[in-house]
Amino acid sequence: MNIRTLSEEIVDYETGALPVALYPERMIKSESGKQKYFARVLNRGKLNIEDIADDLVVFGSKGTKEEIVRDWHETCAAIIDRLINGCTVDAEYFTFSLQVKGLFDSKQDIFKKGRNCIELQVRPTKKLQQILDTLDCKIAIGRSIIPSIKTVYDGSSKTENQILTRGGYLKINGENIRIFGEQESVGIYFVQESDESNTVKVSERHIISSSPSELLCIVPVELKENERYHIKIVTQYMRTSKARKEPVSCTANALFVAK
Repeated sequence: MNIRTLSEEIVDYETGALPVALYPERMIKSESGKQKYFARVLNRGKLNIEDIADDLVVFGSKGTKEEIVRDWHETCAAIIDRLINGCTVDAEYFTFSLQVKGLFDSKQDIFKKGRNCIELQVRPTKKLQQILDTLDCKIAIGRSIIPSIKTVYDGSSKTENQILTRGGYLKINGENIRIFGEQESVGIYFVQESDESNTVKVSERHIISSSPSELLCIVPVELKENERYHIKIVTQYMRTSKARKEPVSCTANALFVAK
């Protein structure tokens, strides 16, 4: 599932899997006394409309980032105008409405801040609910060390999640992304979108620094100009002095253009 599929008329979500982690429930046990577990969605970062606009541009949107953001602001303003005038707005995937909370003392009473408040109600439409009903979950054990890439900053172009300047430095932020382990597969990779067999691995001497939350490296000059790449990290890191037996990997959500 990606941005492109979200904008298609008929959407294919069969490959989508929601990442969740399981944690022990301390308060509730089964009748047999066995431990129960509850799930939390693994947070892969907080995005704003500019991040989403970047995604749309990368995946071939006809509009520019500025146009997408402007249209979004105008759309939101129109929705809010209808909401505050008492309308329910069906926005294809979400239904929005306003609700007044708090009791009134009489029919002649007035709205009082503190006692009463206005809340936004957001509900999935039938279209979104069908997507959620078919969505699978990829389950991990809570507190297991899972790497994830949040942002990628290109020092030469001073852009985030957009460009790879060949020969320039790159700062990758995330969680549990330290390059650690002796297996040959461990490292930072640039995978060409149009030909995944064309993958370039960053040499060890071009990894400037490596910590669980940040990597600094030199972008390989072997990348092809104007080609788009995924960034993948493979590591055996698990927050101890020992390496995990099998490497794990993560891939940045964004696609990057080599310059």
